Amino acid sequence: MERDDLQELWRRYDAKLQTLSRFNAALVRRASLGATQTALGRLRNALCFELILDALAVFLIGGFEADHVREPAVLAAAVTVHVYAVAIVIAVVAQLVALARIDYDEPVFAIARAVDRVRLLRARAAMWTLLIAPLVWPPLAIVALRGFFGLDALAVFGLPWLVTNVATGVALLAGALVLARRYGKNLPLSSPLRRAFDSLSGSAVRAAAAELDTLVRYETAD
Repeated sequence: MERDDLQELWRRYDAKLQTLSRFNAALVRRASLGATQTALGRLRNALCFELILDALAVFLIGGFEADHVREPAVLAAAVTVHVYAVAIVIAVVAQLVALARIDYDEPVFAIARAVDRVRLLRARAAMWTLLIAPLVWPPLAIVALRGFFGLDALAVFGLPWLVTNVATGVALLAGALVLARRYGKNLPLSSPLRRAFDSLSGSAVRAAAAELDTLVRYETAD
């Protein structure tokens, strides 16, 4: 066999070897990302379901506002709840958009960075939802009592009832923050209460932000 023939044969085998290497790398990549794609798919489905419920709540509260536009106190309570519900919808949509932007054909670092951004969005949404929820309880109670029982809570129970509910919400929030910061780290990582405490205290947000920052710095340095 001539030298030129040997070189041509070598080039063919080299091309086949490179093709096989790329194929094997793609298989390994697909296997390593499979669990992530499955988990994010479940998260996407859960967020879609949550979005449907939240959008329904926004729609119902809007109808309630239209029916009670001549009752300033009840309307103010409904508007407060409405703003809270719309904020939750925006947070859910932001997470869905971030999930939709993940391209699994991108380099692993890019995918990891996108996943960490989703994690940070979720941590922030959970923190603010838990922080504001106790303060939204009084207007939510006014709306619920009026909507389900036709009861004007402020007229029946008076201003002291509202003040007491607001004070109770503030006290519960303060107490939960103290417990989260003092005892949260002592709970198992798998505990739902630990996750709630981490969200409430901002630990989950700080951890997600730190992980994203580390990944970005490592990728830049690399």
